[in-house]
Amino acid sequence: MFSLSFIASTISSKLNPVLHPDFIFNRTRTGKRFHQLCNYVHEFADDIIEARRNILETDHEETEYEYTDFLDIVLMAQDENGVGLTDKEIRAEVDTFLFAGHDTTSSAISWAIYTLGQYPEIQEQIYGEVMQVVGTKNVEPDHLSKLKYMLFFIKEVMRMYSIVPVIGRSLKEPLTIDGVTLPAGALIEINIHTMNHNPAVWSDHEDFRPDRFSESEPERDPFSFIPFSAGTRNCIGQNFALNELKVVLSRLVQAFRIELDTSHEVVPQPKLVMRPKNGIKVFLRSR
Repeated sequence: MFSLSFIASTISSKLNPVLHPDFIFNRTRTGKRFHQLCNYVHEFADDIIEARRNILETDHEETEYEYTDFLDIVLMAQDENGVGLTDKEIRAEVDTFLFAGHDTTSSAISWAIYTLGQYPEIQEQIYGEVMQVVGTKNVEPDHLSKLKYMLFFIKEVMRMYSIVPVIGRSLKEPLTIDGVTLPAGALIEINIHTMNHNPAVWSDHEDFRPDRFSESEPERDPFSFIPFSAGTRNCIGQNFALNELKVVLSRLVQAFRIELDTSHEVVPQPKLVMRPKNGIKVFLRSR
C-alpha cells in the first residue's frame, strides 16, 4: 500500500520541472513505482465493487435490509434519466473512502489515545460520561449524540494536532484579499494548523482544554475551526468520522485506563496527515 514517505517523494519529483511531463516521469523509478501502487489500489477497489455488484444483482431480495451502506448507495444511484455512475466514477468514490477516510481517522484516534494518556483527569471525565450514557454495553446509535463532553474532547484533539494540517483549493475566479488580487486558477494553500493555534482566536492555544468548545465559550467565526474543511468542498464523511471516533474511544475507556510511556518522546510531524514522528507508546491497564 501507499506510504506517506513515498507520496512525499512522488510530489517532490513532480515539482521538479524536468519531471513534470508525464512521458518523462513515467519512465523514472519513482514514476513506475507510483503507477504500480496505483494499479494495486485500483484492482483492490474494483474487486470490492464487483463483489458487491454481483450480490446486488443475484441476491437482490436479501439485500433489501433496513440500512444500506455507502457502496450500495453509489452502485444504485441514478440520475433523472435512469443513468448510473460509470465504473471509474464508482471507483473514485471508493478510493476516497478507503484512503481519505482511513488515514485521517486513524491519525485522529492515535492522537486522541495519546491525549487521554497525557491528561488522566480528562480521561476519567470521559470514562464517567461513557459509563453514564453507555454503561458496560456496546455503543448504540442513540448514545452518540449524548456523548457531549467526548465531542468537545475530540474537537480539541483535532484543534491541537490538526489531523490534516494543510488543504489546497484552486480558484475558479479572481479573489482579492487585503488589496491583493489572486488570479483564477491560482492554487491556494490553507494552513489549518496555523489557524488552530492563532492566539487571536484561541486563548492559551497551547493548552489542551475541551471546554473551549462548550456552549459557555464565546461565539467564534464558523470558519475559524475547519478540521473537515468548509463550504461546498467540505468532507462528506465528517459525521461518520466523528461517530467512529466516539465508538472506538468509548469501547477503549470502558475496558482500559490509558497511561503514557513517559520514556518515549512523541513529536508531531505534519505531512499529508499529522503523524507522530516516532510513533506513540502507551500502557493499557485493565479497569
